[in-house]
Amino acid sequence: MEDQSSYGMSVNVEEVVNKFLELFDSIRLVAPKDEYPIAGCRFLTSMVRSFVETNQPIGLVLPAFPAKSPNVVKKVLGPLPDRGEELALGVLEGFCKNVESFYSHGAKVVIFSDGRVFSDLLAITLEVVGAYHQECKRMVADAGYTHIHFDTLENHLAKDCASGPNLDQATLMHKLLEAFGTIDLDAHLESDVNLLKLQRSIKCFLRLDLEPSKDVLLSEFEGASQNRLKKLFKQKCDQVSKSMVLRNMAFSKLVEEAYPDMIRISIHAHNNAGPKFGICLIPGQDRCNTPHTPWHNVIVETACGQTHIMRREMVDLSNFEVYEHPVYNRPWGYKEKSLINNQTRVEDMEKLMISEAGAPKLLNAYDITGILGSLPIVVKPLHPCGIVIQCVDLPSLTPLDIPSDTLRGLTMQFGVVLLRGFQEVESPGDKLVETAGRIGEIVYWTNFGAVLDVKEVPGTGGSVMSSQALPFHWDGSFKFHNSQLQEITCADTPGFVLFQCVKPPVVGDIGGETLLTDTRRILRSSINAEKLAMLDLASLEAEYYSPASGYFGGRWIQHKFVSPHPITGEPTLRYLEPWPESKSAKQWTIMRAAQEADAPMVAEASELVQELIYNEELFCYKHSWMANDFLFLDNHAVLHARTSFTHGSERHIRRIHFN
Repeated sequence: MEDQSSYGMSVNVEEVVNKFLELFDSIRLVAPKDEYPIAGCRFLTSMVRSFVETNQPIGLVLPAFPAKSPNVVKKVLGPLPDRGEELALGVLEGFCKNVESFYSHGAKVVIFSDGRVFSDLLAITLEVVGAYHQECKRMVADAGYTHIHFDTLENHLAKDCASGPNLDQATLMHKLLEAFGTIDLDAHLESDVNLLKLQRSIKCFLRLDLEPSKDVLLSEFEGASQNRLKKLFKQKCDQVSKSMVLRNMAFSKLVEEAYPDMIRISIHAHNNAGPKFGICLIPGQDRCNTPHTPWHNVIVETACGQTHIMRREMVDLSNFEVYEHPVYNRPWGYKEKSLINNQTRVEDMEKLMISEAGAPKLLNAYDITGILGSLPIVVKPLHPCGIVIQCVDLPSLTPLDIPSDTLRGLTMQFGVVLLRGFQEVESPGDKLVETAGRIGEIVYWTNFGAVLDVKEVPGTGGSVMSSQALPFHWDGSFKFHNSQLQEITCADTPGFVLFQCVKPPVVGDIGGETLLTDTRRILRSSINAEKLAMLDLASLEAEYYSPASGYFGGRWIQHKFVSPHPITGEPTLRYLEPWPESKSAKQWTIMRAAQEADAPMVAEASELVQELIYNEELFCYKHSWMANDFLFLDNHAVLHARTSFTHGSERHIRRIHFN
């Protein structure tokens, strides 16, 4: 089908529509239960076709760019737009310019700023909202962008008022809710599961956004206990979240009425059935995960050109530093620091030190290369976490040829350290005990002593000595000792785990890999960072139970989802993967919320964590064993699991713990 354009040129409507849909896919968010292929694509096709058939620019409207989060300590650099907004505006302009390459009328985006919709609820002044909005417009003008336009509430609700655009906030919100927000919100929350989920999500992130104004919000309760204040703050977050949901619904109706013929895009994840479609504003984000917005985060850029978006408090300040924009003269984002480049046979150590989450205060690239540079080894990254130190000659080194402080530091730095091609130490006793004892203080177990021989032994009680898969866990999670000083039961978690492969699975055996996930990388990553923040994992507690196996289990234990590393202070995930009896009749694990009211949040957190710890592309290293591999892991930072393997396999791994 061809139409005549205003330039007298024929336009192949279907070709333009198809190319637009293909281009739109490059920025479209993919929802967990995405309905775009079923219904959304058809809806969007119809809208795009209506623009093309009438020779009009394809119009999109985006409610976004409200104002920066007021939390400049944990979330953002300041109240004005920065590198995040620069990237986001560039994505929108670039998209519209790309449309011009196949459709002469191009496309345009109207950014409908929703800053005044929520500003008073977040204690953001109108002056701050106005300054943010003006700076966004300035950035668009300075960049020479011609496809981005701006709109505000005042243009629609204040045009009939004598005060015009200077309408005060209370009156503006009254007019918005009077015109578009006359609904029974509580009834909607009871009947609409998705709306209830949105309200709960908003309530979670409000804990950070309202944190700067917490004292003012709770000033009338001066003198109340900390527990009382904590409950009151949660109640306040609940109240504000409901107000935000109501205003958001009203604002959405206003946008629909103001731009009935334009394609509605959103920075939030939708099912994409139409009329709204979620998009990703920051290049490089995983479009299948929770989107992150510039006004709640900062941009972190690596030396190799990778861009990450995360909350300010998550930035590794030992490896990244704030830089200013040369024209706007304000903090703009974070860039990677440069480290001393020591040319040794330790390949790319400085890049490894930057790219991995770890304990940067313990070691730096110069120290490591100075210590290891003279050894006949090569150090390379494991994907996606950890490092391998490999002998380049015939086995001539033992693990003890690496100084114990360096080996412990490397393990804390990278979470996982694999020594490959090393030989055992010379010792008249147990060689693994000798190795671990020289590196740290050995942890002994009542039932088997220092070393556990992990291999299939038919007829034994636990799944560890079977060919079954094992869930993600940390060693010693159920191990406790009695403290005579306090007369209480205390957790006794070993700091390090050392595995040695005596015999790997033979050719033809299936499985038996060890899965290792450095949880610090998850918590530092931009992937799902906003969703993790909403869940407030540092205060969310779960309880776990596993039946007694002779040396652990048999009682409920309680852990927060996130706890600080006892040495480095870094946040780590404390999570025991729920494991049904169908997978292990003797050593199953169940999980429940420590507080009944938190049950929905705990279930949602567990589902998200489960997805992340098994993600082999981003976080989970899957180790296939070779004879005499020595594998060190930081037991506080790393969760590990095992895949099932061929029944009757001679796979044999020895394990020891030390501090």
